[in-house]
Amino acid sequence: MRATLEADLRWRDPERYDDVRVRISVASLQAVRAAAEDDALHRVAEWMFLFRHQGGQDDLYNGRAHPHVEDTPLRPEDVPGVLRMAEEAEGPASAAAVAHWVRRQLEAFRVYRYAGAATPVSFMAILRLDAPLPEDRAEDPVIAAVWDLVEAAAPLGPGEHLGIRRFAVHPGGHQRPSPLMELISRRTIGEEMRTRGRAVTFTAFEDAGLWGRYLAGAGLPEVAAVDVGGRRQHVFGRDWRRQTVEQWVRHRARAAVAPVATWPATASTSDQLPRAAFEEGVLEALRTWHTPREFATSVLLHSHLVPPGSPDPVADLRDAITTALDALRIDSAGVKAHEALTATYIAASRTHRRLGVPLAVVSAGVGCPRPTRLLADWVAEAVCRSLAAGGARAEVEVLEPHRLAADLAQQSEPVPTIVVAGPADRQATATGDARRLRACIDQAAAELAAAMHARRS
Repeated sequence: MRATLEADLRWRDPERYDDVRVRISVASLQAVRAAAEDDALHRVAEWMFLFRHQGGQDDLYNGRAHPHVEDTPLRPEDVPGVLRMAEEAEGPASAAAVAHWVRRQLEAFRVYRYAGAATPVSFMAILRLDAPLPEDRAEDPVIAAVWDLVEAAAPLGPGEHLGIRRFAVHPGGHQRPSPLMELISRRTIGEEMRTRGRAVTFTAFEDAGLWGRYLAGAGLPEVAAVDVGGRRQHVFGRDWRRQTVEQWVRHRARAAVAPVATWPATASTSDQLPRAAFEEGVLEALRTWHTPREFATSVLLHSHLVPPGSPDPVADLRDAITTALDALRIDSAGVKAHEALTATYIAASRTHRRLGVPLAVVSAGVGCPRPTRLLADWVAEAVCRSLAAGGARAEVEVLEPHRLAADLAQQSEPVPTIVVAGPADRQATATGDARRLRACIDQAAAELAAAMHARRS
């Protein structure tokens, strides 16, 4: 029901929808800042829930509490285990960097252990730096690269410092979505929200393919890739002086705006995209024209369409595409092509077609009501998203079996109905393979929405 109301408000009144999201985002920031230390991460989780459908976050975070994991400061007796985990997950060069920072900033580290256990299973570190030191550069290639970036493009002023979530280590499940990574991310975001005087911030990941899209959508583009003992560390960053935290939480909450570029573009115009990649990039840009956030990860940002050093590469890219479309109108064939492309991609989504689509999703699991209802909610949310993306007004509701006959009897025509039930549903949720299951649900929902839309058009 929540997803249905949200999709309906977004369709009926996009501006009010955005205003509501902004108010929630700002209130959540205030709650994070006002919270006691042991409550702050819960408030961060509430703020993150607002963005659960942006940038693929459904695959990265689930927004739940994780009481079985303890988040504590690093203790001296934890250090040998931390160094062992670093070497196991990232190699001896990374372990040497960890050892250096344990000596320099012990207070920057947090360790994670399962409730009741003494041995850490994961750790992270958020470093605070206000001046480049030769020993830091020598011991940690990532920090050396970060200081090179800052000194070249965003020098610190008096009283300013930079922050970097330098390590996020979990042997065996390294940086893949998990309760441990979710808690690490909550602490990272909470640190940014609660820390004063931070000028620039960075975060480092090995798996840029998994995390890059989400981070770009949050306004942290990749700014460097650094070799550490033969393993690639990707650094993502932003400059808080160009967009404050307060401005960021407002801007991030607006569903149809692109992230603000707060770091100078690093792509070189001499790097020519292959023709096939360029053409696919143009087609993808047209398909996602009314979802500007998608442009943050477009391959076209690294093409000749965006000038080097652009302060707002997304805006420049969209302007270049608009200019190219307008340039088609040089003859009758070009005019027809311009009209077709504009009607299909640019203007089509500006007017919502008032298409009401009823759909019943029945939660009918016998003996396992909770996981079955969860699946039913997932199905309803997925169908709502698919219908709303096509300009349809969704009327999707999850029904309990005892309400089925009465509710469907009120409909003047047959209503498409999905029944979610069976032991396979329970097994899928119990084993925690939610990512694969959600992908299947999203695909099926998209196919169902397309069929329903075609039937009613």
